[in-house]
Order: sequence, then C-alpha cells, then structure tokens
Amino acid sequence: MDPLDHVRADLDGLICAVCDGPVPAGSVQLLAHRDALAFVQVDCAVCRSTTLAFVVDGEPGSDASVALPSAEPLTGDDVLDMHLFLRGWQGGLSSLLAGDEPGPEPR
Repeated sequence: MDPLDHVRADLDGLICAVCDGPVPAGSVQLLAHRDALAFVQVDCAVCRSTTLAFVVDGEPGSDASVALPSAEPLTGDDVLDMHLFLRGWQGGLSSLLAGDEPGPEPR
C-alpha cells in the first residue's frame, strides 16, 4: 500500500479554480507531499486549464489541518512588485524567508 493513497483519495471531487467545473481525481497529479500539505497539478478537461494548488489533508478544525490566513487575491501589480524585488535580491532563499536585508548589488 502506498503511504500517499489517503492523500490521492482526498483529491476526488476538486473544483476547477478557473471555470468551477468538476475535476476527477484522475486529472489531479500529486507533485509533492509533506505532513498535512500536498502540492498538486489540476488539469481541467472542461476549460483545458492547468492550475497548481496546495491541498490540506485532514478534517477542518482538527490538529492535522493547517490554518490558512485569509487574504485578498493577488493582482498583476503584486506579481510585478515581487519580480522587481527579487531581481535586486542578493541573498539566498533562507535569508529571504528570514527577512534579512539584501546585500549590496555586485559591481
């Protein structure tokens, strides 16, 4: 028995984020899994879109579920702002996630 079978079973019944059409479990590819969080690729046969998503394993309110903060949807300006920020970033990923200030630009 595959240890990820319980995660794959929970993927049946997903809804497409683009068109709200039903997505059968066979159209969902598990890309990565760690603890209660799975990263999946969702291919919608209705609108032919491909979406990447995080799926939380566990019952809502249980210790296995992950509390996700509510936030406004990202805009094109948000993506551009992050692109410009990362273009000038001189540190590594761990320093970025730790909130460290970037080093000086190389000459």
